[in-house]
Amino acid sequence: MDTVFPNSPYILTDLFHLHKPGDMPLWFDLIMILSFATTALVFGLWSLHALETALRNTYKSWQVEIFIVCMLFASGFGVYLGRYLRFNSWDLFSMPGSLLSEILHRFTSPTAHPRTWGMTLVLGIFLNLIYALSKRIRWEA
Repeated sequence: MDTVFPNSPYILTDLFHLHKPGDMPLWFDLIMILSFATTALVFGLWSLHALETALRNTYKSWQVEIFIVCMLFASGFGVYLGRYLRFNSWDLFSMPGSLLSEILHRFTSPTAHPRTWGMTLVLGIFLNLIYALSKRIRWEA
């Protein structure tokens, strides 16, 4: 099963670039980023729903629910790693020591990293709310 979810919420953080002056008007950049972010989020949620459906064939409902909630918070943490620490998905293979060291440091010294946990919490809650609302949509492949 192909899933695009883990990276799709990251595009939402491109909205942080709107304050930078450029050649294009602000409204153009806003529309462009929002259209890409919305498309990525919709496809990401669709792929997550497909994963959830497949998991429900094997696992109990409560186990799948816990997995999905944790995955959404993990995605928020991953967005933080990418946006602020500038890690990429392939760094897990190209420089695993550095990536795992940064992750471990944040878990062993959580009070030293309020931005990490604030971003993870806010984005995790947002993604869980969006996913809960999206489950009211009838997803069809």
